[in-house]
Amino acid sequence: MMELALAISVLTGTFLVAAAACRRGGVVRFRLISGSIVAIATFGIAATQLYRPPLEEADVLDRPIEVEPEGYVSSDRCQACHPGKYATWKASYHSSMTQVATRESVVGDFDNRSLRHGSETFFLSREGDEFWVEMPDIDGVDPRSGGRRVRRKIVLTTGSHHMQAYWYNAGNTRVLGLLPFVFDIELRRWYPRRASFVMPPLDEPESEVGRWNKVCLECHVTQGRLRPVEIAGVGGHDSQVAEFGIACESCHGPAESHVITHQNPLTRYSARADDRPQEQIVNPKRLSHERSTEVCGQCHSTSIWTTQDAIDDFMENGFRYRPGDRLADTKAIVRGKTEWNTPAVQAVLSFQKEFVPNTFWRDGMNRVSGREYNGLLETPCFERGEMSCLSCHQMHPSADDARPLAEWADDQLGLGMRSNLACTQCHGEFTEAVAAAAHAHHEPESNGSLCYNCHMPHTTYGLLKAIRSHQIDSPSIATSVETGRPNACNQCHLDRSLAWTAERLEQWYGLPSPPLSREMREVAAIPLMALQGDAGQRALAAWSLGWPPALAASGQNWQGLYLGVLLGDPYPAVRRVAYRSLRGQPGFADFEYDPMAPAAKLYESANAAVERWMRERTGDPSGRRPSILIDARGPRMDVVLQLLQDRDDRPVTFAE
Repeated sequence: MMELALAISVLTGTFLVAAAACRRGGVVRFRLISGSIVAIATFGIAATQLYRPPLEEADVLDRPIEVEPEGYVSSDRCQACHPGKYATWKASYHSSMTQVATRESVVGDFDNRSLRHGSETFFLSREGDEFWVEMPDIDGVDPRSGGRRVRRKIVLTTGSHHMQAYWYNAGNTRVLGLLPFVFDIELRRWYPRRASFVMPPLDEPESEVGRWNKVCLECHVTQGRLRPVEIAGVGGHDSQVAEFGIACESCHGPAESHVITHQNPLTRYSARADDRPQEQIVNPKRLSHERSTEVCGQCHSTSIWTTQDAIDDFMENGFRYRPGDRLADTKAIVRGKTEWNTPAVQAVLSFQKEFVPNTFWRDGMNRVSGREYNGLLETPCFERGEMSCLSCHQMHPSADDARPLAEWADDQLGLGMRSNLACTQCHGEFTEAVAAAAHAHHEPESNGSLCYNCHMPHTTYGLLKAIRSHQIDSPSIATSVETGRPNACNQCHLDRSLAWTAERLEQWYGLPSPPLSREMREVAAIPLMALQGDAGQRALAAWSLGWPPALAASGQNWQGLYLGVLLGDPYPAVRRVAYRSLRGQPGFADFEYDPMAPAAKLYESANAAVERWMRERTGDPSGRRPSILIDARGPRMDVVLQLLQDRDDRPVTFAE
C-alpha cells in the first residue's frame, strides 16, 4: 500500500508540474508531457500489481464461510423491499452476534497489547485490516512441555453488546480456537474468558479448539453446518453457514421462493395490500402462540442430543427445523426436572449428572440466561393462555415507536412493556394503579406495584448480571427454602429475613410459613446468600445488592459490608459483579480494585473496602439492624466470618 501511495504522489506531482509547463512552449513542454505519459504508464502497472481484490467467500480457507444452502438467499436480498425492517434488524444485537473479524466489527484493543494468563503471555497486534495473536500453543498435545509459540489470525467475533470474544484459525481446515480472553465493552478492558462467566477459575489458559464449530454454530449463526472432513489423516471441519449472525431467515425461514415470487412488481405491490399470509415466507406474528414461541425457542432453549443419527444429520445438514415447524420434532428440549423429560432425554442426563443442577433451580426454573423458552413452557399464561415471546418482545419496532433504536435493541421490548401493560394486556382487572397496588400491598406507582417485580423477579443469571425469570410465578418462602432461589420480596427488601417475608405473605395471601433455620429467621436473606450460597447464588446476591429499586427499599448505607467481603470471592465473575455494585455505594465511586489480582491482593482489597465502608457510615444510625448483622458498635464480624465458613464451595459451571 505504501508503494501505491508513493505512485499516486509522484503522479500527482508530475501532473502539477506538467500543467504549469503547458503554459510554456518548445522542448520543455514536449519533455514534460512525455514524462507524464511515462508516469501514467508506471502508475497503471503499479496499481495493477499492488491491487488485491478481496477473496471470494468460497476461496476463504481459514474460517467457516457463508454458503447459501437450498432455499436460502441471505438478509441482503430482503433489504430492497423491506428497508425499514432490515435497518432495525441491522441495529439489533442479533445481527452482530457473529461477525467476520474486520476493522469495523472488532471492538477489542489489538494495538500491540500484551495479556497475561497465569504463566502464559498473549501478544495481540493489528496489521492493516487483520488481527493477530502470538500465543503459546495451547491447542497442542502438551502445550507447556516445550514452550512452543504460534501465531494465529483472528477470523471471527462473537458478541457486540456486553462483551466480545474472538476466534482464531487453529491451523486445521476451518476449525477455530477461542482466544482465552474477552473484551469488556463497557469497561474497555480485557478479562480472561473464565473470569467473565460463572465457572471455576483456572490458573492457566485452556484449549477450546473446535468449540465454535461444534457448539456456537447451533445458535449464533443462521443455519450452520459442521461438515466433518478428514485431510491427510487429520480430522477437521469444512464448516459452513447460510449467514453469520441471527439473520432474517432465522425467524422467517428460507426466502428464495418468496424473493422469486415478488420479483414481479405487480405481485409485490398487490401483496402489500393483502392481509392474507404469504405462503412462501413465515411471519411469526401470524403463527399460533406455541409455534411463534418455538421460533425463538430454537435458540433460546436448553436442548440435548439423544441419538447418534441426529448428531450425524446435524453435522452434515444443520438443524432440520424451520420457522413454523413443531420444534419438538427436531430438538430434544430439556425440561427443568429430570422426571419431566422423555425417556430418551433422561437416559442422556443420567450420564451428565451436573447438567440439570447447573442449568435449573431444584424446582425446574431456569438458573441461566438464554433459556427463556424453557421458562415460558412452565408458565400457566403459556400453557393455558395465549402468551408468547411476542406478547412482550418485538423483533422490529412499531411505526409509532419514537425510542432510539439503541434503546429498543437493549431488550427488544415493545412499547410500554416496562410497565404493568405487559401484564394488564391480559389481566385487565389490574389496569388501574389502585387495583394493582391493593393486590400487591404496595403504594401505587411504586416498584412494589410493578407486576413483573413480584412475578418475574431477577432470579436468572448470565453475562455478569441478573435477568428476569421468564417463568411467571408468585413469591413463596417454601420454594426459597427448597431451591435456594431468592424470592421477589427479599430481592427488593435486602435487609429483611425470610421469616419477615413469610409473615407478610401469610398475612396478605394466606400462605403458611415453612420451618426455617435460625439463620433464615434472623439474618437478611440476600446477605445470607452472599455469605453462604454457591457461586451462582453469590453472583445473584452481588447484583441484588446494587439494584437501584432494592436500594430505594432498604437503604444504601450498609451493603458495602457484604460487597466488600465478596471482593475476595474465589470466583472472578462474582468479584466483578460485586465490584460493579460496590462502585454505586456512597464513597466508593473512586475505589480502585483489580478482580484479577493475586489472592493476597484480593483479600487486602476486600479488607480495605470493609474499612472504608466503616469510615463512611460512622455516626449513621439508619444502618443498624440485627438482620444485617450491624449494631451500634458496628458490624458483627464474628458472625459474618462464622457464616462465611459454611459457604457452599461445590463447583458451579454455568453455560451462559
